[in-house]
Amino acid sequence: LALGAEGVLMGTRFLASKECNVHPKIKEWLLQLEEADTMMLLRSIKNAARVVKTDYTQRVLEMEEKGATLEELIPVISGDKQKAAYISGDVSDAVM
Repeated sequence: LALGAEGVLMGTRFLASKECNVHPKIKEWLLQLEEADTMMLLRSIKNAARVVKTDYTQRVLEMEEKGATLEELIPVISGDKQKAAYISGDVSDAVM
């Protein structure tokens, strides 16, 4: 903001806060990550997002590169998968 930005997107940072009610494994996992542990995803559907690099997100990227449609991507990027990960602490099936 000091350099003239009008806003900042910090959603993931708040997941690691003590006030956030996600599984402790998620918080520990997030705190171990570095900038190089992320990648851009969902560019093909004009909804680009920076996500954590995992085997799962790599498979989603491969789907995009092969021309997957929004209808094909929705089941693998749904918020339901993210919500399940927040509860269980298992990020192996979610885009985070």
